[in-house]
Amino acid sequence: MSTFSCFSYSQNSSLTLDKNDTFVVDSILLSGNKITKDFVILNELTFSLGDTITNEELLFNRERIFSLGLFNKVLVENLREEPINIIKIEVEESWYIFPLPFVEIKERDYKKLSYGAYLIYKNFRGRNETIYGTLSFGYNPSFGITYINPNLSYGSGYFLRFSSSFSKNKNLSPIAELEYGSEFNYNQFFTSLLIGKRLDTFNKLFLNISFRYLEIEKFIPDYILGSERVDRIPELGFGYEFDNRDLLQFPTEGNYFYFGSTLKGLGLNNVNYQSMKIDFRNYNNLFNNLFVKFRAASRLTFGSRVPLYDYSLIGTEEKIRGNFFKRIEDRNSLILSTELYYPLIKERQLDLTFIPLIPEQLLSYRVAVYLQTFADYGTTFKHFSKKNSSLTGYGLGLSFLLLPYNVIRFEVGFNEKSQKEFIIDIGTSF
Repeated sequence: MSTFSCFSYSQNSSLTLDKNDTFVVDSILLSGNKITKDFVILNELTFSLGDTITNEELLFNRERIFSLGLFNKVLVENLREEPINIIKIEVEESWYIFPLPFVEIKERDYKKLSYGAYLIYKNFRGRNETIYGTLSFGYNPSFGITYINPNLSYGSGYFLRFSSSFSKNKNLSPIAELEYGSEFNYNQFFTSLLIGKRLDTFNKLFLNISFRYLEIEKFIPDYILGSERVDRIPELGFGYEFDNRDLLQFPTEGNYFYFGSTLKGLGLNNVNYQSMKIDFRNYNNLFNNLFVKFRAASRLTFGSRVPLYDYSLIGTEEKIRGNFFKRIEDRNSLILSTELYYPLIKERQLDLTFIPLIPEQLLSYRVAVYLQTFADYGTTFKHFSKKNSSLTGYGLGLSFLLLPYNVIRFEVGFNEKSQKEFIIDIGTSF
């Protein structure tokens, strides 16, 4: 029978033990989760009572729990009380409510600033639910609300995501801008409901139903599929995801695979086409503390007519470092990236709780610094057999981890002509 209790934590951690040491899990103790329900943590474990595991597996499970983004600190240890092995999991909860103003770099372009306010309530009801609303001005003003529930009911594996938003957007398509003769805006309302099933720790299936209303300033035949300035598009999507990476915020080992396909229009309002996304990522420890990662991702569209606003575009959300601000587009896209990275500071716990007036949950961080070198390639195409537009880049940089909150990267990139650019970006590259 498993046991759950709260107690003080000793500094003897499984991190310092032989990774290949094996033992049977006789009991599990949870401590520190004052708000978070026990099952939220237990759902991430790859072992259960009676399993034989190693200290290396304990390290992996520690990272999976940290990947929830709910804790400033996660400590895992095997308390050996012969003949019983007790797995103790100690967490330190982070701050969950953020009613804050913000300034955001849209499309990772420093000239496209959006500002406003958002309210995020993480770990709502202690079930890892998230509710957040946004109100933004500046570049692409918008407002919207999102609700995410990764555990509809304990043990069922079902999850849900709902979002609804309205935005006024700058056109991103270079082809449409040429046809229009200048930059232009469009208004968009989008609402989506995703329901999925978590098959086990690493595998998920999902179904997505959504509706898009898009209106432009004047009619552009290739941009809008309808006969007026408006497209009304129902969408039906399905997908599969596999993810056994160790630390989602900054992986060093494991694999990620995503496949998603969306039917758009469903024959209504003269709209009937399909988009597909495939994304594979691999992370490995080459030797000692040198890590390598690789990504291959593609977006494909099918159908006789695809609107320009839904072409595959490189240079906005997807970037080629070295050509960070250059955009290319076509019906389809392919991105290849690889990166070598080495920890200058692998992991430290930063404790600033001596600072007065600020809640302690906001003053404890897991920090690390990584040196990386990278190479990126991206191409857009209509048919594989025809000449494609492509971008290439390479360079090096530093990543500063301030977890569970974010990663900031400072990089120097070079393009095909060895021209240099400096990049400041938020989040891991992939």
